[in-house]
Amino acid sequence: MYHIRIIAVGTLKEPHWKSACEEYLKRMRPFSRIETIEVKDSAFTKPSEKNRVLENEGKRIAEHIKRDSFVIALDREGTQYSSERFASVIQQKGEVGDCITFVLGGPLGISKSFLEKTSLRLSFSQLTFPHQLARVVLMEQLYRAMAILYGKQYHY
Repeated sequence: MYHIRIIAVGTLKEPHWKSACEEYLKRMRPFSRIETIEVKDSAFTKPSEKNRVLENEGKRIAEHIKRDSFVIALDREGTQYSSERFASVIQQKGEVGDCITFVLGGPLGISKSFLEKTSLRLSFSQLTFPHQLARVVLMEQLYRAMAILYGKQYHY
């Protein structure tokens, strides 16, 4: 069984995003232990506050990362994988007992200083997604990875 932790900046506010994430979470329970942690996002009003906001959010994220974690940050400039390769990464890390921690930034992204400390920077696309939609996409891709790893019909 895989241990997956998702640390997300902000909360899922709209019912349709919550519902989608809950559905994928329900589907993954037989294959993995998944926990979701939401950290408070920081309010900002001026572009000049962006770095301060990102650093503060990065500190709040770091408080929830376990020592044995393989940390994957979702980053538009990260590496793109096929679904099969993504499943392989999860399998490799999960088989050695690592906790796989996914980090989703808020509307401003993730600070550069935090990104430098991650194990992997992962991009789902060069497109920019709203962070709530990115969370749903992550949940779907995690479920797809479990389907691949356990030979379930969903992936095909």
